Amino acid sequence: MLSIIEHLPEGKLDYHPHERLRPFGELTHHIYAAGVWFTDIMKHGKADFSGSGDAPKPHATKVDLSEACVKM
Repeated sequence: MLSIIEHLPEGKLDYHPHERLRPFGELTHHIYAAGVWFTDIMKHGKADFSGSGDAPKPHATKVDLSEACVKM
């Protein structure tokens, strides 16, 4: 996923590959959040899907998203 993020021009997280698909930033956030939840399950034996916990927040820039993925 990092390679894909790195090749996307800055400021294009709202890019839609097709009108019926979600924007790129939303899709990558979805993949990132799934990784965070998987990591939580492995570390703590559970993940909070209720929306009341520390769910990952969407990233505003490709740099923020890339850095978050590296730290995961």
